[in-house]
Amino acid sequence: MDAAAGIVFTGPLSAGNFYVAGPRTGPALFQTNSNTSGDNAALNDTAKRKLTLNILTANAMGLPANTLIAGGLEWVSYSGSFLGFVFGLKEGNYWKFYLNGIGDKISMVWCIF
Repeated sequence: MDAAAGIVFTGPLSAGNFYVAGPRTGPALFQTNSNTSGDNAALNDTAKRKLTLNILTANAMGLPANTLIAGGLEWVSYSGSFLGFVFGLKEGNYWKFYLNGIGDKISMVWCIF
């Protein structure tokens, strides 16, 4: 993200897992997807989490060594007719990220990082 940014948001997420990694002062945002075990949500989320950890371990994003997933949103949280939108707000020097979920006649917001 641009250091001057103060807000970030996604469009509706329809597949994949959304993750935040790194420090609150300069996190990296990314989405991973895998079609492995697509018919089994729990196994599919495990495959996506493993893919994400492999990306972090390989330092493919240029993050500091040993960076871990700091927050995230897994596909089972917003699948079907319940859509997820992620937005982040910078408060001072620190970022906070939220899921805005809508569908199934409900709407909710919860902090994911």
